[in-house]
Amino acid sequence: MRFYVYYRDVPKKKEMENAVNMVNGSLPGILQSLGLSTLIERFERERIDHEMINTLSDGELTRLGVATIGDRHRLRRRCTEETEKQQVNKILF
Repeated sequence: MRFYVYYRDVPKKKEMENAVNMVNGSLPGILQSLGLSTLIERFERERIDHEMINTLSDGELTRLGVATIGDRHRLRRRCTEETEKQQVNKILF
C-alpha cells in the first residue's frame, strides 16, 4: 500500500508555527486570537513576551501598533490570564 502526500496538502511553516503558538498560549497566539497577527513580528523584534505586556504604557503599546484602547485592554487581560494560568500550572505540576 502506498500513500501519497501532495505538497499543497502540507501545512506551510508559518501556519504550523501559528498553530503551535495558539496551543502554547504564547504572545503570538494571543495576538492572533485578538486579530492583531500583523503585529507579531514587531513584538518578536522588540523581544516582548506576554509577561511584559502589563508593564508597558499605553504609549509604548501604541508605538508597537496596538492603536485602540479596546485592543490594549483585551491584550492586557489575555496576557494576565495566561500568566496566571502558567503560575497555577507551576504550582500544580
